Amino acid sequence: MGISSSAVAFGGTEAALRRYRRRAWMWLCAGSGACAAGLVIGAVVEASGVGWAASVMARVLGAGAVAGVIGAGSVRMAARMGRALSAGPWVACVAVDLPSALWAPRVVLRAPDTGELWVFTVVAVRRRPQWAEPGPSGALWWCGDPQRGGVLAQPGGETLLWVRPTRTLRRRQEAVRAAEASGRLGRPSPQQPQQAELSQQAEPAPLGSSAVRAAGAQVPRAGGRCSGGSRCSVWWPGG
Repeated sequence: MGISSSAVAFGGTEAALRRYRRRAWMWLCAGSGACAAGLVIGAVVEASGVGWAASVMARVLGAGAVAGVIGAGSVRMAARMGRALSAGPWVACVAVDLPSALWAPRVVLRAPDTGELWVFTVVAVRRRPQWAEPGPSGALWWCGDPQRGGVLAQPGGETLLWVRPTRTLRRRQEAVRAAEASGRLGRPSPQQPQQAELSQQAEPAPLGSSAVRAAGAQVPRAGGRCSGGSRCSVWWPGG
């Protein structure tokens, strides 16, 4: 097994992206189906003149429109994520999340190689502010272009969020000041995902029970006989 050259090939990232795409298409199909049902109800209303059916039609069409907008946005987001995750590897960065009750949360990342600070705003159809929290490790994984946006995830690469650069200079400066005041930007740089893969691959595989039994069978007992019937002597340290 080689080292993952792209983020989408790392661990559970590919499966997480598939789940995101599946949910996006489910929302889009549900919205389209609801809108079609609303139009059918509308045709029945015109033909029968039933008063209460008009309110049902309006509600069904409204729900379908909302679901369709969520689905279309999610499908577009999934396509962006797929392109970004296929273009480069995960990079672990020291991160500080800045949640907001009114606005989308912002995240400040410290580049591991240059120490440059990047300020991003989370773009999400569904609010998941907890996914932007670094947690005990103090790190988030990043994949993308700092000038255009990319994917952010908690370590492991399975909680995918699309982020874009925070647009105004004033908001970026406010975010950097808040992150510096928190004291969390000074944490040591985290281990990179590729280094963790190398460490795992370098570890020797444990012997199975059959291999252990086979190895034990080759160790002669004291005063026993080796294969071929020859007499064996056992050497002990210091003996």
